[in-house]
Amino acid sequence: MATIAPSNKKVLVVDDMNVCRQQVKSFLGNSLVTVEAKNAVEAIEVAKAEKPCLIILDYIIPKGSGLEVIKALRSDWELKYTPIVVMSGSRDEVVRNISEPLEEKGLVFLAKPFSREELLKSLKKAFSVARRREIEDSKGASKPTQDELIAKVLRLEQIVLKQQKQINFLLSKFPQSAN
Repeated sequence: MATIAPSNKKVLVVDDMNVCRQQVKSFLGNSLVTVEAKNAVEAIEVAKAEKPCLIILDYIIPKGSGLEVIKALRSDWELKYTPIVVMSGSRDEVVRNISEPLEEKGLVFLAKPFSREELLKSLKKAFSVARRREIEDSKGASKPTQDELIAKVLRLEQIVLKQQKQINFLLSKFPQSAN
């Protein structure tokens, strides 16, 4: 089976029940690296720190709600278009607070309990929905704010520093040639 995203990408799995987080990890296998959060506060912190390529979010979680997590992520310039799969035992509880169609908000619903095939289908749909939303938004996009540009520059500087450290490490593994 083809992978959903490159294997070096991270997926944030948010659920207060360890068994649910482990089930998602098991269903994903080695196709994606998973990071976890047990509540809304952790979800936002981990998402901002890890910049996952996808978030699988239980709607009913402690220390907040799935809706609060979604709002926080959608207001973050770097996470705004991150695909989100919202899990719940009842679609009604989700659409009570998030009007349908969910796809217009870049969300995909996954009913609990779910099979591996249902999860993978939801992930593929989430990537498609997020990409379509990003393209549609970019058509009428305004110029980024100064804060957004500064955040992007800082993120790029972090990437450059990390790459420089990796280069230095690799260079240290090779003997220096005498000139």
